[in-house]
Order: sequence, then C-alpha cells, then structure tokens
Amino acid sequence: MVRILIFAILLLGGAGSALAGVEAGIEAYTRGDYLAARNNLGLMFEQGGGVTRDYVRAYAWFTRAAKGPGLDPDRAALNQARLAAKMTPEERAAARHLLAEWGL
Repeated sequence: MVRILIFAILLLGGAGSALAGVEAGIEAYTRGDYLAARNNLGLMFEQGGGVTRDYVRAYAWFTRAAKGPGLDPDRAALNQARLAAKMTPEERAAARHLLAEWGL
C-alpha cells in the first residue's frame, strides 16, 4: 500500500484537475480507503491526468480497486467495465498480462 502513496506523490507534478485527483487519492489512502486511492489512479491513467494516458494501466488499477478492500468496489467495477468497452483486444490482453505480473 505504501507503494501506491509513493506513486501518487511522484505524480504531484501534474496540474489542475490532475493535482486534485492526486490529492483525493492521497486523502483516500490516508483514510485507509485503498479502493478510492486505486480507483483514482485508474481515472488518472484513463484520462491522462498528470500521467501519459494508458488504458492498460487504468484497467489494471480499476481491477485492483474492484477486488477491494474498500468502501465501494462496485464503483471500480463499473469504471473497469466502461473502460473495457473502449479498449482494443490487444489492450485488454496487455492488461491481463500486467495483472498476472501483479499476482491478480
């Protein structure tokens, strides 16, 4: 979990809404709401907020969030499904490979 916080802090170079997303993620992490922190990372990668847009990483973070623990894994699962509809088969395969590397 500490890796998520460190990762979010490294993203503080983003501007505007990206910074707000990082701050929300850090606040969620501090509260112990790892789902929200992971979900926010997924949103950042999906939208390219402070990071290069990357649907593969976004999908992977949504998947981690959907597996909990957290307050609302359904929210992350909906984000995951919405994003999957926009992804190519190759991106979905790459996301499954990344999740396997993460042990999920």
